[in-house]
Amino acid sequence: RFSGRTRYSGQLSYLRGGAVDISVKSDLDGLAIDMPAPVGKPAASALPLSLQWSAATDAGARDRRWLSGSLGENINVLLERDPALRASYFSRGAVGVNRAAVLPPTGLSLAATVPALDLDGWNTVIDAFDEPAVKSARPVANSRPALPPAAQVNLATEKLRAGGYVLDNLKLYAQRPA
Repeated sequence: RFSGRTRYSGQLSYLRGGAVDISVKSDLDGLAIDMPAPVGKPAASALPLSLQWSAATDAGARDRRWLSGSLGENINVLLERDPALRASYFSRGAVGVNRAAVLPPTGLSLAATVPALDLDGWNTVIDAFDEPAVKSARPVANSRPALPPAAQVNLATEKLRAGGYVLDNLKLYAQRPA
């Protein structure tokens, strides 16, 4: 999915109590990303990336960590890791494309307004990230998905490709029942 090389800068901060904050920034120039729009890009183009792993800043349980990031000007991600919750690595998260990324109470929230969306392509990417890095003959006892299940989707697109179908001028709001 990634090929080439790119420059980056990073900062590692040690905080009281042994916590660590990590931030990384890059323009991704020189790195090709083989993913569907709006993330995919050729190596020759720049697309600013910013990532930060830090303590959660809202009210809630202690020891939670946030992975926040932005890609370009319009893609934002916020994923929360709560070590007390074990169903998935990240206990809840939000992705915003041309919209804000707002953490839901549980699960994963996707809010996007895009000209076109290849859902089949994105499902392939997401499935690949949930595969173990090293394949073994026996299953891993405590393996779990990286992301929680989708809790809500708020999508507007002129063209959605999914399951061999093409849907035009789609507006969708779906929420998992409690």
